[in-house]
Amino acid sequence: NFTTLGWIRVQGTNIDYPVIYVTGNADISRITDDFTWVMNDVDKITNYVYIIGHNIRNVSSNPLITDKSHTRFEQLPSFMYLSFAKDNKYIQYTVDGKDYLYKIFSVSMAKHDELSYATEDLSKTELKKYISKSLKDSFYDYDVDVDENDKILTLSTCTRFYGATNKYVFKIDARMVRDKENVKNYSIKGNQNYKAIKEIMEGGEKNEEKI
Repeated sequence: NFTTLGWIRVQGTNIDYPVIYVTGNADISRITDDFTWVMNDVDKITNYVYIIGHNIRNVSSNPLITDKSHTRFEQLPSFMYLSFAKDNKYIQYTVDGKDYLYKIFSVSMAKHDELSYATEDLSKTELKKYISKSLKDSFYDYDVDVDENDKILTLSTCTRFYGATNKYVFKIDARMVRDKENVKNYSIKGNQNYKAIKEIMEGGEKNEEKI
């Protein structure tokens, strides 16, 4: 009984799923079908699209990379590893019968209340603020120019990286490839944020319990 609005594909993963519209009061926690969803009934491109997917089995501080048994957004945490992020930089979003390509510019974790379920275009001020925070929080520095005039796509999923009681989500931000922009490889490097999460990943459960 859900409406399919589009389709999402993420380079380097098995994420190749429909994007459905879910109302705010719908209980999808027990639905086992493979899909992702948005909270707004928008069947066209806006300047900020926020897509959510379940992650049940890959939520720890030592996430697995592209485990074939993983479904929905369970392979998204593969981007917590620099080597994987270097090799996979593009997302395809299909909506209204058109394919749109996005370049990843940020990989980070955020608190639930920091994300917007916008039902229409954000103001340029709001989008600029969101982009600035995403760049600040990113584990990586991408050689991607991005500003409030771009169209932004955010993918998010559950994580227990900082422990089961901390309400964080793992997220990836990307901007739409601009008109006449060449699709090519671009550089990425880890920063101080990456060093911090890498220490937790290398420390495993002991470090996780200290958070």
